[in-house]
Amino acid sequence: MHRTAATEDFRGADHHLALIESACDWAFITDSAFSICYAHKCNSAICDILPVNLVGQSFENFLPADARIGVMHLLRTECGDKKAASTETVYTDPLTGLYQVKCIQMGVEDFSGYSITVRRVTPELLGHLRQELYGDSYRTIDKHASIQLGQQKLIADLSSEFAKNSDATPDKLFDYALRELGSFMGVDRCLIFRHDLKSKTYSVLHEWHAPSVPSTKDILQNIPYNDDDEGFFQLTTRPYIAVDDTFQYSGEAYRIQRESGVHSFADLPILCNGRFWGFLGADYGSGPHYWTDSEFHMLQTIGSVISATLEKNEALERAEKASRAKGEFLSRMSHEIRTPMNAIIGMNEIAKSSNDPQRVDYCLDKIDQASHQLLGIINDILDLSKIESGKMEINCTEFNFGKMLQNVYNVLQPRVEEKGIEFTYDLQTRCDRCMISDELRLTQVVTNLLSNAVKFTPQGGDITLRARLTEERDSNALLRIEVQDTGIGIVPEEQAKLFHPFEQAGGSITRRFGGTGLGLSICRNIMDLMDGKIWVESTPGMGSRFMLEVAVQLGDNCMERLQDIPDLENTRVLVVDDSTDVLEYCQQIISGFRMHCDIAASGEQALAMVADGTPPYNIIFLDWKMPGMDGIQTAEALQRLVPPETIVIMISVADWSDLKQQTAEIGVTRFLAKPLLPSALFNTIVELIGIAQSNVEEEKDGVCYAWPGKTLLMAEDIEINQEIVRTLLEGTGLSIDCANNGAQAVAMYCAAPDRYDLILMDVQMPEMDGYEATRKLRTSGHGNAVDIPILAMTADAFSEDIKRCLEAGMDGHISKPIDVNELMEKLAANL
Repeated sequence: MHRTAATEDFRGADHHLALIESACDWAFITDSAFSICYAHKCNSAICDILPVNLVGQSFENFLPADARIGVMHLLRTECGDKKAASTETVYTDPLTGLYQVKCIQMGVEDFSGYSITVRRVTPELLGHLRQELYGDSYRTIDKHASIQLGQQKLIADLSSEFAKNSDATPDKLFDYALRELGSFMGVDRCLIFRHDLKSKTYSVLHEWHAPSVPSTKDILQNIPYNDDDEGFFQLTTRPYIAVDDTFQYSGEAYRIQRESGVHSFADLPILCNGRFWGFLGADYGSGPHYWTDSEFHMLQTIGSVISATLEKNEALERAEKASRAKGEFLSRMSHEIRTPMNAIIGMNEIAKSSNDPQRVDYCLDKIDQASHQLLGIINDILDLSKIESGKMEINCTEFNFGKMLQNVYNVLQPRVEEKGIEFTYDLQTRCDRCMISDELRLTQVVTNLLSNAVKFTPQGGDITLRARLTEERDSNALLRIEVQDTGIGIVPEEQAKLFHPFEQAGGSITRRFGGTGLGLSICRNIMDLMDGKIWVESTPGMGSRFMLEVAVQLGDNCMERLQDIPDLENTRVLVVDDSTDVLEYCQQIISGFRMHCDIAASGEQALAMVADGTPPYNIIFLDWKMPGMDGIQTAEALQRLVPPETIVIMISVADWSDLKQQTAEIGVTRFLAKPLLPSALFNTIVELIGIAQSNVEEEKDGVCYAWPGKTLLMAEDIEINQEIVRTLLEGTGLSIDCANNGAQAVAMYCAAPDRYDLILMDVQMPEMDGYEATRKLRTSGHGNAVDIPILAMTADAFSEDIKRCLEAGMDGHISKPIDVNELMEKLAANL
């Protein structure tokens, strides 16, 4: 009631109405706690706030955030404490400018409160305000208002210019910003400095200077600094630094400033994507200058605009670079895929038109090579897809490291022999225990590194694979693998690109040597997933050395048969080779088998050692190609010196068929291919001293698979795939029934459940896919539906695909294209 009376009194007062209509933007009535009881907005107000929304709120909420503390403190101390009947002040709204606030105490009946008016002060009206309102300070307020309005206009103009010319180069925009900023602030120079963190220098990239002021751009180039410099430390840890008078300071940086005509300067850091990029500077040369908060605010605003422009430009450059790289990659992929496809199609046409069996066999061999090359390209692309989608997983199992390296070399051996490359192992690592890691991914990385080494090493070059176990502690160790070659090498600027997808060595290298350019990127990502690292050291023309390190665990003993040989210490071995590395390597490995091992660097030295040796050697490993007396000559001479029970083994990179006839005549009936792996040496020695091999990793070559009386149900919608499986399983005695989709497979099984012993199930099929078909079979209640082996046979080869197959009720997974050995092994395990 009292508030209503106060409002009516306010509205009814002629002087108040006149004030509201002619002089104010806002008028308020508040209670003694400055809570708004009434609000009136005049037509001249440029604020969008509705008066009704302010009633009931504190007057403080109406004020801009930056002005609240100061204005409310004045109102409460002057009027609130009854020290004065009225008070006046000004504040700045960052959006709409300068305002005058006038507060008058008022009282109606039992109500006491305040009448508050708010008036926007324009530059035109500011000089006409009553001087008694501000006293002698009105000129300062006038200047402050002008600065505020000028800053707002400059920032608005700069923002408009940058937005309007977004396609312009940053250089033009920065030159424009420095010109406008320098002219407004009245400084002698405005500059943008760029820091080079590699060379520890800074230089002026852009400069604006007043007409009568000399330029310093040519002088302030490549100025050295270090991380301990106070100026550099301040720039990277503080919002800004300012020096009012350079003549008050000593030091190299201030000396350079003074010689450049700088008497006072202010610098602010410029960040780009959170990284220190450089700094924005302004300076005076005519004398000392005391920098104000308003000037710092202006510099910080322009610095923010520059940072945003740099980040936008950097993002555009990254996008354009990625787009170019992907375009080049697609071009390479087109070439890489079409090359083996051309070979497959061409050789197929030649084979169809030829009646010469040898010619047909030649074509089939080339088709096989091209098919595997194409499969490798597809696997690289799929691996990259898995990595980018986060679907590649690491699965650690126990495996024989030496056996793994032998399998890798077996894949590369034909190409190594074709190019006459000297391939050497240097394995200073324990070979008696298995390793626990992801064998598949580790094999993939080592194969890629060795394949690249073979590809880029010229005819007759050298490749060495080194492996070390370091930091062994209990069953944990760090595995370090190095692949060193004498190939073409890599220039430094290309080395940084090697491990990034789409950014490989130059296109000329790709055209010359081929390849997808994805292998090393995949290797790096695999190492990241395994918490390892991979890097390269290379000199152009001298070769490269790729290195990786990854943590592994040591498993069980993988050479348990040595424990069954009581007289190992009495077994004497001699290794003859002209390579010092090979001799040291073999001696280390064989000595690790608890055998006595001597080495000889030539045939002549070996003969002398045999002649003087007592007791005689049990086994002699003899290199074929040695300078002076070669392996065949040495073996012929040894035949007259050693007892009949001494076994001479020829070692060579050549094929045994080339040497068998020559060596048989001089008593050499054993052969071991280089490079020598611990597992190969171990198996050969164990076999020769009469111990039966019972290793679970025994080769399965020559195994005959036969399942007469068994029937297989194959669900496969592609006719050629049905034909391939039928042909591969010819001679095994299996009967095969085919279903063209999942629904037909379910119907065929349910009609005769006792007929089938195993089901091969494709996943992607029309009508009903393999997952649904498997679930329906398992729950059908017919025959042995719960237990019958169901193997997925699909091109979906990701780990999540395999997991999904198992979750649907399948017992295993066979990848397409079909590997014959995998198919036979999976069938043998389930039939």
